Amino acid sequence: MPYRHVEGFSTALSRMLLGLQSADYTTLFRKIQQVPLAFPAANAEGEEIVVAVDSSGIKVTKRGKLGVPLK
Repeated sequence: MPYRHVEGFSTALSRMLLGLQSADYTTLFRKIQQVPLAFPAANAEGEEIVVAVDSSGIKVTKRGKLGVPLK
């Protein structure tokens, strides 16, 4: 989720939950950069791990589409 979306979500959440303070973009960016991420290069069997990421939003199936009869 992009930082601006997280900022908007936390702002909306802070309006609903009294006492919760919303973080700004810069604070979120700095905090997220401090999160240690370590991914193994191979699994237990020594095989390489392949990761595919798609953020285009394009659907490859018709699932979830309302009003379309299934054949």
